[in-house]
Amino acid sequence: MLYKQILPIDRESKVGLLTKDKGKYQVVADGVAYNVLTAAVTHFKGEIGDSISILLPKGKKATFGAIEMVIPKE
Repeated sequence: MLYKQILPIDRESKVGLLTKDKGKYQVVADGVAYNVLTAAVTHFKGEIGDSISILLPKGKKATFGAIEMVIPKE
């Protein structure tokens, strides 16, 4: 199977806190919990309580976010 991306989707960036609930990592931003991949958290060396910037599809409801960067807690 071959897929062709016709047009990139518009994205928005949100910043939230990294948490872990029932063994799954989540970023809570604007009162909404977005799931993030464990592999991405370990790749960016994220720790619970760090501020995380995630990318979400603009104007659509999302359950998962893509980690853009980690802002370590001080």
